[in-house]
This record gives sequence, structure tokens and C-alpha cells, in this order.
Amino acid sequence: MVILDPDIQCIVNELLGRPARWRALTRQGTTNHIYVSEGLSDACVLRVNTSASVLGVNRGREEQVLAAIQGYAWAPVVIAITKEWLLSPLYDEASTLDPMSIVAIIAELQRLPAPEDSSSLLIDYHGLWRSYQERIEQAPLSQQKRWLPLLHKTQALFNQLPPLDYVWTHHDLHPGNIVASHQTANLQAVLLDWEYAGIGSAWVDACGLHQHWGISADILCKELPAFRGLSASMVKEGIDATQNWLVALEAMWQAVNGLDKADTISI
Repeated sequence: MVILDPDIQCIVNELLGRPARWRALTRQGTTNHIYVSEGLSDACVLRVNTSASVLGVNRGREEQVLAAIQGYAWAPVVIAITKEWLLSPLYDEASTLDPMSIVAIIAELQRLPAPEDSSSLLIDYHGLWRSYQERIEQAPLSQQKRWLPLLHKTQALFNQLPPLDYVWTHHDLHPGNIVASHQTANLQAVLLDWEYAGIGSAWVDACGLHQHWGISADILCKELPAFRGLSASMVKEGIDATQNWLVALEAMWQAVNGLDKADTISI
């Protein structure tokens, strides 16, 4: 458990105008430090970003994405954001949400127009592979021998994905990133954790919908704008290919970010 930096606490409390206490929150699947306010009528969550360089995360791009989606019911409200931390309201658990509401979020996200100059929002997959290559080359030779074949497999699987125009994508879609808001008459799903988001492959979010909520390829090709003109069988083939790629990518991420699970993947 990491104690909140007193300087950050002072800045955030001054911003809120109230002397909140901050309790560390244990949350699986994040490299960041999460704190929940105590003593406030409207509880807040403070995410303090890890100081480590996490491959795939782009803080500047995340800030741009969050700015672009503010005002949508499914977007987390940003009270304040810096390169070091993010402050937002505390939302409720989302155990009873209709899976189709998650599909609707991704469909609306894909419909967002890209800005005229979207270069800073593009997810550079090939640049990501180069970053992995550089990180691997800094590792001991024994790890290089394990990780390089996995990187090559990850690249090859990505190149096998059916081509699609890039769209806005969350890129880390799973139930742990879905919470609920009671700000409207109906329970509203809110999608958190946009640190991997940007303009990229629509296959990633579609795969998340299929894997975690059981959304069929038939529904995906009807509901998601990125798949217009594709048959259900084409979408199913794309999802299967994406699942294979994401398994390799997850193992690559775990290995290179110090949580070595590369041996769990058959290369």
C-alpha cells in the first residue's frame, strides 16, 4: 500500500476546497495507485499514475481522449487531470447493467468524428513493437531469448487482422472498467481507464464485447459502425484472430513490464 504524496494531497484538497482524507484502494489489473476520498459528501477517486514507463500507455493521448468525450453520459467526469494524477467522482459498481448498453457505448464512441489533425491520437502499433524491442534488448540474454519469439509472434498475429479503418477505441474493455452512475433516471454505464485509448483498431473493443459480455458477431456487425458492410462470419473470423493476438500481446505486456508470464504462451 502506497501512502499518498503529501504534496499531491495538498493540491487536490485545495482544488476541492475541502480537507479530504484519502484511503488507498487495492485494485487488480492496474499499475497505478488509487485513492478514495473520505469525509466528503460527494466522494472522489484519485488515480496517481505510476512513475514507471508502461508500454502502451500514453498520458497525453489519454488527456485528449477524455477531453473529446466529456459530456457523454458514459464518459467519466474529469474534475482535474495532470500528467501525474487524475481526479474524478466515485462511481458505483455495475453488476446489473444490460450488456447491450456497453455495445451502445462502443457504437457511439466509434461514431465520434476524428479531429482534422488526429496524428497525436493515433495508436502507433508498429511504434509499440519498436518500444517492446528496445525494452527487450535491455533485458538479460536469457529473457531476450524467451521474449523475442513472443514479440515476433505478436507482430505476426497483428498483421493477420482483417484491415479496417481506424476509429476511436478504448483498447482495455473489460467488466473491471465498467461502473454505474445514478445521475440520470436510468442506471448509466460509465467506462473508466482510458490510458490505452486513442484512434486505432476496432477489433480490440469488439473482441472485449464478445469475450466479456458474450456479444455475438451477428450483433456486432449490425450495431458497430466500424463493421458496416461486413458479414457476421467475417466479423467472427476477425474476432478469433484478435483474440489470438491479444493473448500474445497480454503475455508480452506482462513479461516486459516485470510480471513475466511469457512462459504461459505457446510460441
